[in-house]
Amino acid sequence: MNLEIKPATEADLQKVLEILNELSAWSAATGKKMEWPLPWPSDYIAEIIEAGEMYLAYRADRSANQFVGQPRDAPVATFELSSSDEEAWGPQPPDAFYVHHLGVRRSQNGKGVGGQLLEWSARHALANGKSFLRLDCIASNPFLQEYYKKAGFTHVGYHYLPHDRGMICLFEKTLAEQPGL
Repeated sequence: MNLEIKPATEADLQKVLEILNELSAWSAATGKKMEWPLPWPSDYIAEIIEAGEMYLAYRADRSANQFVGQPRDAPVATFELSSSDEEAWGPQPPDAFYVHHLGVRRSQNGKGVGGQLLEWSARHALANGKSFLRLDCIASNPFLQEYYKKAGFTHVGYHYLPHDRGMICLFEKTLAEQPGL
């Protein structure tokens, strides 16, 4: 599946929230450890959109048979790509982009969407002179940890979030000019 990735705009706020809330509800219902809020605070996501750091992914081929139960122009995923994350990583040189809130619609699960978003993020980071792509996940989620390792990320440490919000695993991917990036 080919994806078209676009920066989210103010008009896209509800689309982003719909995807994130869908995943939060699924996580809560299945007992998967994501530690995402439900519902997501719209003002928080609006700030990320306003900063130009939230993206939406659409299927490049929007034929009707690929969108059972969804409008053809519905996004299939969303994610944040920011230039810093001091809460998790502490002060760092400006040599990385950070992926957050990567959410894929459940109807698209298992179709490689998440991997494509991470690959796009790596290419985007490299094109913007970054040496690393970083992300984190809750330490009690071994599935995500394995997923990120299989996507080429290296586990580089742990960090305790303030206010007793738990421990997270830190992952990093070193970027270099190479085929596929």
